[in-house]
Amino acid sequence: LYVRPNLYDYGEQIRVGTSCRYAFVVTCTPIGNAGAYFGKKQEWKFMGIPTDRVRCAPGLPGRAKAGGFYGMNVEAITKAKRLGCAGVAYADKVTGPEGRRSELRIKETNAATLIGFKRNVDGWEIVVPPLDEGDILPGRTRALIKQLAEDLGWLFTERDIQIEKIAQGEF
Repeated sequence: LYVRPNLYDYGEQIRVGTSCRYAFVVTCTPIGNAGAYFGKKQEWKFMGIPTDRVRCAPGLPGRAKAGGFYGMNVEAITKAKRLGCAGVAYADKVTGPEGRRSELRIKETNAATLIGFKRNVDGWEIVVPPLDEGDILPGRTRALIKQLAEDLGWLFTERDIQIEKIAQGEF
């Protein structure tokens, strides 16, 4: 079940500022299983990484869930799918042709919280980007995964996820 709370202004005025009239609406959409939402399971799902836009970086309002975040994804997702990618992973910086890929950190994807699984000698480790910059949602999914990891005795680590490390297979 996909639950989406929405708060919007339905006042008569069109201006910048606060409203006197708000509506709170909760939309519930049954999606079945994860496969119905994300598609069939594949061994590898490559993500496109735009170099001309960011969605999460210090100073941006990524900590708030807003419709504008979804709208800005459409062009990037369309380009990524044309290249055979499953979606888009957003880095924390914009980089041009001479940009330093090793400095880029992946923060989130177009559709979900970024959660990585790594098998270590001692067992499983779940890796997520840190929340300390206030540029990504803390999220219920993230909190649930953290609790499940702790219940299973898995390591839950918040650290930077660098594109260069992933490219070298060192996640």
